[in-house]
Amino acid sequence: MRRIRSELILSYMQENKLNKGEFCKLCDISMISLNKLLHNDFKINTEVVLKVIKVLGITMDDFLELE
Repeated sequence: MRRIRSELILSYMQENKLNKGEFCKLCDISMISLNKLLHNDFKINTEVVLKVIKVLGITMDDFLELE
């Protein structure tokens, strides 16, 4: 089973002193999309994931974890 490593988003936000709205603006995603990622909802557009991993500076493999 796969899991979104949402802690990477939260760590980035904390390190860069960003709130959810600021992170969404930086990634050009909606708050709904961010909340889906934070709650491991895989019903998310691939484009959203690509935008987030680009900002985080990580790969898809880093972002998704096999449990």
